Amino acid sequence: MSFPFRDIRAKAATDTGDLAHAQVLLGHKRREMTEHYVKRRTGERVKPLR
Repeated sequence: MSFPFRDIRAKAATDTGDLAHAQVLLGHKRREMTEHYVKRRTGERVKPLR
């Protein structure tokens, strides 16, 4: 399975849980661009098995 780099960036930004921090991580000047990358997640977050 392969993932484009932009998918990993979007996941990292989403996982921060803080839009301002995600904006700094992604290097965006405009908040709107960061909002485009950050995905709205639904469902329960669970810990990995290992």
